[in-house]
Amino acid sequence: KSPIKTEQYNEKVTLHNAYSLWIENISKDCKPNTIAKYERIYRNHISCLDNYPIANIDCFTVNALTLNLTEKRLSNKTINDILLVLNMILKYAAEEYAADIPKIKYLKEDRKEPRYLSLCEQKRLVYYLKKNMDIHKFGTLLAMFTGIRIGELCALRWEDIKDNSIAINKTMTRVCNNGKSEVIISSPKSESSVRIIPFPPELSCYYSQFCKNGYVLSKEGLAFTEPRYMQMKFEKYAKECDLKNVTFHTLRHTFATRCIEAGVDAKTVSELLGHSDTKITLNRYVHSSFELKQNSIEKMQKLLA
Repeated sequence: KSPIKTEQYNEKVTLHNAYSLWIENISKDCKPNTIAKYERIYRNHISCLDNYPIANIDCFTVNALTLNLTEKRLSNKTINDILLVLNMILKYAAEEYAADIPKIKYLKEDRKEPRYLSLCEQKRLVYYLKKNMDIHKFGTLLAMFTGIRIGELCALRWEDIKDNSIAINKTMTRVCNNGKSEVIISSPKSESSVRIIPFPPELSCYYSQFCKNGYVLSKEGLAFTEPRYMQMKFEKYAKECDLKNVTFHTLRHTFATRCIEAGVDAKTVSELLGHSDTKITLNRYVHSSFELKQNSIEKMQKLLA
């Protein structure tokens, strides 16, 4: 469409009008879980501006919204996610209606060191999982030794594992829309997330034990395991192993960190994780342990000696 450039029309267009058209427009290209996320953010945090004309939304309006979100004690990252959705709606309004929109200022996010398991914690968890092995413990080990995401694990089928390799080409999510929720299998997070990775040799003995048709994380009476249930299983394992402040995603952080500690180059780790850029791997997932830092200093001292 060509934008309607009349000031009179701008004054009549509310944020809700712009949002409705924007969400309908992007629904053609975005994944259902992404759309559901945007709708949830708008409904819970931005809809208070529903009746505001686009022409009346200025920097003071946005600052007032930011202050309100801050007073709710939301994290800076969560607030920035909300402001990002608002900004996308306003940019759409600017293109569609030639409306003047304010420049949104984002909050500074504190760099948070991701939680990963120490070697001692990892060995304790591995020992626990190998006792009374079942399909969900196997899935946890598979994620720990490959770094795959929880959605990728839940969407994995046995036919994706062959010739000692794993084909990652889909992900599973639960999407809530209009009060209804459903499990959706879709393509992975990005093009680079579609990848083939080696099957961990240490788990070969369990392959013949569990392998059958269908989803890997299936058992009698359960066709598949959705991410929310798998997270609950992991929380139980973590509690019994006395692991604090961990989520299933901690296994991904742990895998990346162990790879770097073992001397694997960042590009290889990046490809194993399905990142499009090695910078993402280094900045977000790979964090040197204290032991690795200590070893680096000792190596430098040996060179000087």
